[in-house]
Amino acid sequence: MTNKWLKVALMAAAIATGTSIKIDAETVLYVPQDDRPVSLQYTVDTAREAGMTILT
Repeated sequence: MTNKWLKVALMAAAIATGTSIKIDAETVLYVPQDDRPVSLQYTVDTAREAGMTILT
């Protein structure tokens, strides 16, 4: 139970202070919710235009 509250407190502190974690990834594994174009193709196209390699 203590571990759960520690996680909540750390997340709240990160949100309150505007802290973010920067991750530079060249390849992204994208798992869409379904195969609708707005869920899959538009997202993949946008990420590819940003220079990322997308694995679906």
